Amino acid sequence: MRLERDVVVLAIVFAMLTVWSWLKWPDPLIDFGRELYTPWQLSSGKVLYRDVASLFGPFSQYFNAILFQVFGASLRTLVIANLIIFAMIASGIHHLVTGSSDRVTASWATLTTLAVFGFSQYVTVGNYNFITPYSHEASHSIALSIAILVCLVHGVRTRGIGLFAAGGLLFGLLLLTKAETCVAMMAAVAVAFPAWWIVDGENRRLVFPSVLAFLGCAAIAPLAFWLFLSSHMSTLQALRGLGSSWWVLLATNAAQNEFYIRVMGFRDPGRHALEMLRQFSGFIIFVFAVWQLDRHWLKFNALRSFHSNVTGPLARMSLLLVSFALVPWDELPSALPLITACSVAILAVLFYRARHDRERALKLFPQIVWAVFSLVLLSKIILNVRLYHYGFYLALPATVLLVVMLVYTIPSLMVHRGARGHVFRSVSVLMLIAGIGMHVAVAHSRYSQKRHSVGSGADRFLAFDTKERWEARAINDVVSRIQANVPKEATMVVFPEGVMINYLSRHNNPTPYISFMLPELRAFGEDRMLQSLDAAAPDYALLVYRDTTEYGVRSFGRDPEYGQSIMKWLDANYVSVFVTGDRPVREGGLGIEILRRNR
Repeated sequence: MRLERDVVVLAIVFAMLTVWSWLKWPDPLIDFGRELYTPWQLSSGKVLYRDVASLFGPFSQYFNAILFQVFGASLRTLVIANLIIFAMIASGIHHLVTGSSDRVTASWATLTTLAVFGFSQYVTVGNYNFITPYSHEASHSIALSIAILVCLVHGVRTRGIGLFAAGGLLFGLLLLTKAETCVAMMAAVAVAFPAWWIVDGENRRLVFPSVLAFLGCAAIAPLAFWLFLSSHMSTLQALRGLGSSWWVLLATNAAQNEFYIRVMGFRDPGRHALEMLRQFSGFIIFVFAVWQLDRHWLKFNALRSFHSNVTGPLARMSLLLVSFALVPWDELPSALPLITACSVAILAVLFYRARHDRERALKLFPQIVWAVFSLVLLSKIILNVRLYHYGFYLALPATVLLVVMLVYTIPSLMVHRGARGHVFRSVSVLMLIAGIGMHVAVAHSRYSQKRHSVGSGADRFLAFDTKERWEARAINDVVSRIQANVPKEATMVVFPEGVMINYLSRHNNPTPYISFMLPELRAFGEDRMLQSLDAAAPDYALLVYRDTTEYGVRSFGRDPEYGQSIMKWLDANYVSVFVTGDRPVREGGLGIEILRRNR
């Protein structure tokens, strides 16, 4: 009955967060236009990798294309689908945590997932949430990973080979999303089967066929996609498409630029490492201090009033205010790699000690597999972990693990060592309330400024309309101009980024390349992209201002290493017909310029 009540409360929170953030999730210019344009094109008959280039695996874009074919191509279609998927992610986390701890811990872990990671925006750029993610491969890979872990946990618990087969099928789909999530899940699987071998001494004969079932079914989805793609392109091109995220990572220098170096924290590794150690030391001091407070709680007569009906709420409120003032919630995530590594070590020791007690070991099994998955997933931002930007999916599992450790695992260890555990658990919950409250407040400050409508009907969303964030107003202006003056059959390419304009105006890009940002130019090759442009001869070209300093280059067309040859081709073949704002490339202004091809 209590579990049902908790689920109802979490469902209400989910609904409230949805209403609070409604239509404020996407960014009008950066990344998310690709997430709308690509499935729209695929649902119209184009083929990924042949007609539309991509740096990721095929699963997510074809999944969304099917949604567009069935329910219509619109932002609303993706939003509703992603709300359902995120609800499933939250339910999966609640289920896994409940099975490895208790309902209170599961509720706090799920609440943290909903309020901190699901809907919010902590930077000026949108898209770093599960409702309109910058890449559906990110959100889908987390959903698939959680589903795989559920299959593994129940497969070990029930010794059901069918569950391992289902997990393998899901793992095959995961291989077609993002490389970093696949690597993390590979590590989790590599731990899961040996852990099962250790626990089930009398049934080890089932482990080997279960591994075979998992691996065999993992090949189904890649094989099916390979056969499909091979019917539309060469075998080599199909294989490279299947492994796009791996190919970009291992065979190109797309990820070797200033942006990704900063994302990982390798631009100033010493400073980031020291900050990680500082925050980790603070966390250890916190754990030790509250542990001692818990042990000696009843000895402090002056503090016994904490449990009284009169001063208890006041004491709790005081602790809550202290946590707001003293806990650096914007910096603490930098310690997550060390906290997660320590959690892996602690859980491994506990699991090994419980290896002869199957029930106890099975309760620890989800935690240790989840901990390994969390630790490896952090590798992409290892020295620069945060809960915003890419952290919305990379740091989610580690944060859930932190909640479980604070609310359940450490208090349980304290009980076995003579302490009560209740005080530590209560203080941890208060700290979580403070952290959640701070993140919701930051997101609210962002969302309260999003009042400008972009698009219309089922494609409408809200965005900033300030001097710094000029994109919403400019995109509306340009789309209106295009719809009024450009024929529907005319083709159009946007440089370097802004395929949202293609989608909102419903104009095709005749080349496979829908983004000309530095990673794409390095992955596909500027010369190759220019050849495609010259062959396709798009009727219109748009130049959009895009700050590229984070990539370590000047703006598109002004840097010898970034788009200069394409800009020369545009100058030779196109004339300017309309500008909103200031000319973006030639004058470096905040604006959009429409160019028409010379006849």
